[in-house]
Amino acid sequence: ASANPTIKISKCREIEREAKTTSSSARHLQTSYSTRTITVVMICRLEYRKGIGLFAAALPQICAAHPTVRFLIGGDGRMRCLLDETVLEHGLGDRVELLGELDHSMVRSVLLRGHLFLNTSYTESFGVALLEAAACGLHVVSTCVGGIPEVLPPDMITFTSPEDATSSESLVDALTRGLAKLAREDKYILASANTISPENVSPSREIQ
Repeated sequence: ASANPTIKISKCREIEREAKTTSSSARHLQTSYSTRTITVVMICRLEYRKGIGLFAAALPQICAAHPTVRFLIGGDGRMRCLLDETVLEHGLGDRVELLGELDHSMVRSVLLRGHLFLNTSYTESFGVALLEAAACGLHVVSTCVGGIPEVLPPDMITFTSPEDATSSESLVDALTRGLAKLAREDKYILASANTISPENVSPSREIQ
């Protein structure tokens, strides 16, 4: 379908307003966490195309490499059982919290509990979830697929290698680089959330 500029700009302005009112509260909530703990948020359908198999393969490696990282996962789907099995097999019950299906009204409050947003999709046309996460002050780590590279400015997102975009090794590497970016910020808090605007969000994709 062709892009609707009115819908696009309206959505971006809504996100911009949310970012301005969220930035200070996001910083307040995030400072309640120990700086030794980083919470990575994922919110998506737990289905194959969302890269749940990829995430399950990378999860033990990430937890081994980064002992202070924990995961907060919202969503449900046919591959929920794979995550349950992975968590149980590797003893990660204290590192991974599966929230199940979320009403959209709950998404913002879940995002505000995190420091970093993870997207593992194999294919994605735009990625509104990434915009919502950035508007809540989270740095984004994502597979480099589809229209995702056009969504956010480079300083707000870290990608897997384009040459190896959907391997577990590339995902672990991208998350490691994303964590390093957070470590360079003041107590892992990203002040860039209030820079979301219609001007720095790609105009070439339709909000879906």
